[in-house]
Amino acid sequence: MNSLKKEDNIYDNLIFSDNGGGQAGDNSPLRNGKGTYFEGGVRGVAFVNSPLLQVTGIENQELLHISDWFPTFVTLAGGDVSGMNLDGYDVWETIR
Repeated sequence: MNSLKKEDNIYDNLIFSDNGGGQAGDNSPLRNGKGTYFEGGVRGVAFVNSPLLQVTGIENQELLHISDWFPTFVTLAGGDVSGMNLDGYDVWETIR
């Protein structure tokens, strides 16, 4: 697999999320990591880089859930989730 380079322009519209380190990772001060229900395994960080962001360089402390990504992506792609029975919400207003 080729590694991604900045020249590939993937960074121009990127959302990345990860939920803690594995066996070799250090999630201090959170307890444990991937594969557990402790905070080190369920809390994570996300990185968003997009021309849709009106303000950049912001650190957001709001809580989001994995189920929120689907309705957010559908809405960003121009779709409509209003008729779907989903657990998640479109959280783009919180992200941007």
